[in-house]
Amino acid sequence: MMKRVLSDSFVYGIARVLMTAVGALLVPVYTKLLSRADYGVIETFNSLSAVVALVLPCGLMQALYRFAPPDENEARRTYATIFSFLVGLCAAFLAASVIFRLQITQWLVQDAVWVRVFVLTAISTVLGVLAGYHLELLRSRFQKVAYLVLSVGSALLLGSLGILFVANRRLGIEGFFLAAVVSQGVVALAGTIVNRSWLRFRLDFDRLRELLRFGLPFVPTALTLVLMRFADRLIVQRLLGLDELGLYAIGVRVAGVFDLVGTAFAMAWFPHAMKSLQEPDAKQVLRDDFPRVLWMLAFVSGAFCSVADWLVWAFIDPKFWIATAIVPPLVLASFLQTLNYPLGIGIYASKRTGFVLIPTILGSIVSLVGCYVLAKVAGLTGVAWSVPIGACAYLGSSFLISHRLYAISYDLRKAAVIMSALLAWIVVLAWLSATATPPTTSSIATRMTMIMGMLALGSMLGVIPGISTPLRFRRRAA
Repeated sequence: MMKRVLSDSFVYGIARVLMTAVGALLVPVYTKLLSRADYGVIETFNSLSAVVALVLPCGLMQALYRFAPPDENEARRTYATIFSFLVGLCAAFLAASVIFRLQITQWLVQDAVWVRVFVLTAISTVLGVLAGYHLELLRSRFQKVAYLVLSVGSALLLGSLGILFVANRRLGIEGFFLAAVVSQGVVALAGTIVNRSWLRFRLDFDRLRELLRFGLPFVPTALTLVLMRFADRLIVQRLLGLDELGLYAIGVRVAGVFDLVGTAFAMAWFPHAMKSLQEPDAKQVLRDDFPRVLWMLAFVSGAFCSVADWLVWAFIDPKFWIATAIVPPLVLASFLQTLNYPLGIGIYASKRTGFVLIPTILGSIVSLVGCYVLAKVAGLTGVAWSVPIGACAYLGSSFLISHRLYAISYDLRKAAVIMSALLAWIVVLAWLSATATPPTTSSIATRMTMIMGMLALGSMLGVIPGISTPLRFRRRAA
């Protein structure tokens, strides 16, 4: 069982890494050819697409795994019902988008000139939802190779068409979204062909009610998480303008590379944690592992921030260099959200998953209020720091709820030392990056010193794998 889980995690992790890598390679091309305002428009429509892609399926992607019986006839009944419902819902959304295209475009970017871009966004979104359903169907049937081929093929096709339409044909923003339409359409068509034996246009209303009863509760949680991740873009666009949103989008894209670390950690750690909960010494195991997990994530976060701005200077057009100053706080936010996996484990251990919504709502409210206030006070830098503030509220409330439901006696003193060191590291790096100039000898020395300092701290605390805890720290911990 565990070998299969780890094998599947590796395959899906590879797919995500390759898709992210393709997106990252396109950033230098787009930043050279597009203006800051253009990038701001792209970020606005991408944020809308992300929200719709989460809401439109109505939680049926999660229900797909719960209601996929081994009996083939019953499985076809479930798959056909979900497919038929999604096709109808996507058609209705697309029709509404075309009818109200002028009003929606004007509301989003205050300029109806981008109406064609909005229509392309709507088309790519519905095709993406259908393509996503086919990928989830392959996962539920454990067809890993087909999943890998379709997902990676989609990313490669998107990258190739993006370069063709934006760089060669000079279609600008329209080329960006036209590439998305074609690539998502190809995956949706290929998925239909691969899954054709499981798909029928047949809507079973009894099964649909059962599926929606299970899936709809996931929608508000997903919406709240999206609000916490994307509402800052809307505030930046409204208060600071499209130029600043374009800079912010680059900072988010660069910081998003660190999300690969969080995803890899979650996919590798979570199954082991779930298995350890079945053991009598589960709390002790989780308690002992936490300082090592915390230090590892903190070290990778700080080390990534130490070199992130150099990558920006090397590969991204100079007009976006100032975005390097907002990368460290955004990476800190990603670190805090990843840390919720070990600190929020008690919610899953107690099986009371209804409490998951509370931290996401609290974190979203704090993030939104902080974003609005800090945007007026400190501009784009303030917006960037509002994200880890909201993530801190999310993590703190999740930990308190988790501890109440399933108490684990973590070594909070070690945790406080590691967190304080990381925060100081991030603040210094944000200050160094604010100059937006190529590296100097002193800045390189400072970054290397901080990396070595974090390694020394890990050695002193005995949290680096393979290095034993010094005697004086064991005695104090006792």
